[in-house]
Amino acid sequence: MIRMRQFLLCLVVTSFSTAGSQAFAQQDSTAAESRELDESIVIEEVFVTGSLLPKGDFVSKAPIATITSSQFEMSNAVNVENLINSMPQVVGGADRSSSFGQGIATANLRGLGENRTLVLINSRRFVPTFPDGGTVDLNFIPVGLIERVEILTGGASAAYGSDALAGVINFILKEETDGWEFNGGGEVTERGDAEIFNFNLTNGGTFAGGRGTYLVHGDFLKREPIFYTDRRLTATGLVDSANSDGSLGLRDADNRFPITSNAGLFIPNFTGQGPPGYFGLFDNSGSLNLSPAVANIYGAAAWGTPDGSADFDNINGFSYLQLPQERESLKGKISYDFGKVEVYADVYYSKSKVPFKWGGPFLGFPTSFGYTASIENNPFITDQAKQFLSQNFFLYNLFLPQRVQYRDENANGVADTVRMPTLFRMFSRDVGVTDNPRTFESLQIEFGFKGDLGENWGYEVFAQMGEVESTLNPYPLLNPERIQQGLLLDEDGNCQDESNGCVPLNLWGNDIGPEGADFITYPRGSSQSITTNEQNVVMATLSGNTADWFSMPGEPGPIGIVLGAEYLEINANISTPEFIEKQLFEGFSTNPFSLDASTDITSVFGEALIPLVSGKPGVDFLELELGWRWSEHSITGSASTYKVAVSYYPSPDFQLRASYNKAVRSPAINELYGRQQVEFNGIQDPCTQAGNDGINPQAAGNLVFVGGLAEGDIAIPQTPELAETCFATGLPEAALYDLSLKEISGIEDRGGNGNLRNEDASTTSIGFVWTPYSIDGLSLSFDYFSVEIEDYITTTPVNASQIMINCFDESLGRGGPGSAACNAVGRDNQGRLNRIFLGYQNLGLHEVSGFDINIDYGFELLSGFMDINYFATKIEERSIKDNTYGDVNFDCVGIFNGDCDNLISYPVFDFKHRMTAGWSKGDFDLQLVWRYTGSLDDGNDSVEYFTEKLDSYSLFDLSARHQINDVLAVTIGVRNLTDKDPQAIGSNSWEYTSTGVRQAPSVSNTYTQYYDIYGRTMFMKLTALF
Repeated sequence: MIRMRQFLLCLVVTSFSTAGSQAFAQQDSTAAESRELDESIVIEEVFVTGSLLPKGDFVSKAPIATITSSQFEMSNAVNVENLINSMPQVVGGADRSSSFGQGIATANLRGLGENRTLVLINSRRFVPTFPDGGTVDLNFIPVGLIERVEILTGGASAAYGSDALAGVINFILKEETDGWEFNGGGEVTERGDAEIFNFNLTNGGTFAGGRGTYLVHGDFLKREPIFYTDRRLTATGLVDSANSDGSLGLRDADNRFPITSNAGLFIPNFTGQGPPGYFGLFDNSGSLNLSPAVANIYGAAAWGTPDGSADFDNINGFSYLQLPQERESLKGKISYDFGKVEVYADVYYSKSKVPFKWGGPFLGFPTSFGYTASIENNPFITDQAKQFLSQNFFLYNLFLPQRVQYRDENANGVADTVRMPTLFRMFSRDVGVTDNPRTFESLQIEFGFKGDLGENWGYEVFAQMGEVESTLNPYPLLNPERIQQGLLLDEDGNCQDESNGCVPLNLWGNDIGPEGADFITYPRGSSQSITTNEQNVVMATLSGNTADWFSMPGEPGPIGIVLGAEYLEINANISTPEFIEKQLFEGFSTNPFSLDASTDITSVFGEALIPLVSGKPGVDFLELELGWRWSEHSITGSASTYKVAVSYYPSPDFQLRASYNKAVRSPAINELYGRQQVEFNGIQDPCTQAGNDGINPQAAGNLVFVGGLAEGDIAIPQTPELAETCFATGLPEAALYDLSLKEISGIEDRGGNGNLRNEDASTTSIGFVWTPYSIDGLSLSFDYFSVEIEDYITTTPVNASQIMINCFDESLGRGGPGSAACNAVGRDNQGRLNRIFLGYQNLGLHEVSGFDINIDYGFELLSGFMDINYFATKIEERSIKDNTYGDVNFDCVGIFNGDCDNLISYPVFDFKHRMTAGWSKGDFDLQLVWRYTGSLDDGNDSVEYFTEKLDSYSLFDLSARHQINDVLAVTIGVRNLTDKDPQAIGSNSWEYTSTGVRQAPSVSNTYTQYYDIYGRTMFMKLTALF
């Protein structure tokens, strides 16, 4: 479908170009005189973000922060998110440093989630990148055409519908231009790396005597990579370490996961004396060398301490710190005024390529299989290794299901086969490092017409079709079934099963050979996943005012009205190979699961702007704004949202404003239908254990275990209540405490939930705007805001082990039949544990409140003009309350490594500001930007860390622009002027403390979204008009 639409795009662009060449030939010679780089502000009828009503000023009844085109130009923001994420209202969006994200750029208003932030272009929806309901890749925004960006925080569902729950970011693009404009530039750090180059070209004008207009814009960006090892802070992981004087310091960490070129495994110690176990590392002769597991469970010999180089033994060695990117985009618009009606078409096309590299596949992470290996017939290991493995894994046999237990058919004390609970080995030297090229291709087309119905009313109807196609194609991935096949050998050392051209695998040494590598590696291209997300919109509006037939008493003015209807359809299709979905691979892959689903929403809406009083004593002006929307969702049914806003001017230069919004967000396709599954291991099921009395499994006082072997399990008594809980989870009564049904592995289902409810939110804001006539050029606003979201949709905040404990431990009081935890436990028909649901649920109440400050002051200085703009946000509360899996009442403000980390993926600063000071004189402009974030405190009071506090952080950017002549202008600048480094985090880094799907393979030792890891960066840009 993308290719078909590309053909349509070519036709449209061809027509744009033809019209452009005709118009350019007819341009008046005086046009160049009217073009200026510094555009003056013109107050005219505009649509203010947050309302569909046209207004005659920029003062909204809800707080709006505006970023001008000059700020983009002076900061050389070639990636939109660079500037957007510096705004105080935005928290934790993905950017160029998000190495283990999707290679996209996002914005996250108030830290409530990217999919709760609605991104608009010219007040129109833009197609979401994924089936999550709202996340838009900001790479698709044509930065060279941005006229301004309006950021409205607070629910806007009444105006824009579902997914505007946290607010709206509206990119207002230039609608027309006259002639050609070229921009080209680049940036590089003072270290000579992290280069970014950007070029764009715009042409616009009129044709047919001015009745038609056109605009064509093309853009190309290339971003070079830098690696974790290119910066000392990120070259290796850092952990806390005790100094000789007893104080804490930081040291290079052992690798987070055992990375060995030879096979290694963990061997439990059941003697009760000495370490909890040993790490066994094979050498090339097949001998097994042991080291105690003391410092970490696997033993220092397995982990190794990397030296910071890009070596196979460094888990950070091949990871990108700055993601490389190639982006090409095209924007076209054409319109024609037939007199009574104007017809227009808009086209956006963009393609972004984001390569990705990581270390090669290795056993143990991110997928884990229990492999069974031949021991007695194994020609690759020594007799010493055979004896040790046979003796030790005979005891481990007690913890395994019967179907995979230890085998010794000839009873000679040397095992025929052993099921290995852990097996670690790096394959980078055998099959190479991981490549995971990602592409994102977007096409959105809009056709519409609009016209006037008399002097005071008008209409507009448009249809919009958008599609984003994204691909992931990781390579190499290893086939675990082939690995298992190559580990089972006959008495001659050949494969027991010789199908598929089986090659006996010597995993124990450091070279499996090219034949072995080919045998276990999936073919290149076989792992490609394609995601297609479509959005179709049809919308009609009727807007105007009642000037012809009604005015409010006292003649404060006519009522402004807009009425409309909208149809929104989202179609999602994901095609992923079956072996990826079944997790039948070893290696690194973030491929989504296959999906084919759609949702649609039909809405009718209305808004009214009602002037109440004007020109009365004590009331210079009083206005009421009302909005209402009714929507019918194809899955969740009908819902209504509304807003009420008041604007009161006691005097012409002082405004009091207040607003209340009732907003909803319908569940997204991936939250309803998405599939994401991983295997769990080591889970203790109390329903299929004999307890500590193996003779009489149901003896009074018998103890059984529940939880996880790795995370920790607890002993609970066998009681009638426990039995009832077991039956409620699907265990047949005859199977109670049946050891033959014991299962320690199964599927963690982290996917969708068809029973989700809408999220409901209420947003309140109260504030004032002061523009004193006595102080020319000053404007100040202060607004308090409060957002409450009920039935917040998120994945389960506990792991599989905790689900089991919550379900079966009666003492906690939150389990038992019908509880959320027990409803998450699934079994097969015989009663074996086979599934634990950790997917999307409606959980708890999320609250955020605080205040925004905006100060703008312009005045003459040194024969020029000085403009100071200040945005700041103070968060007073960011809390999470829920009682589904225990009493949760978390405070998330100003904390890292705290209770909130498993519920939201980013810390929330209590204070953040951006201050811009710009001075201009004639053809010269100078700008200084101060970006500030408050401090963060460690949230784990039970442990003392080296970094107990991340101090407040300031960055300064300086830029200058010179208009050389009527044609050329040059902009130069420096970001991070003082070369401020991030503060290092050790053992309390989120990359060490997070688990499950949020667990980071590499370790940056900081928050790269918040702190500048790249260092002082210089940039230059050339602009030409002709």
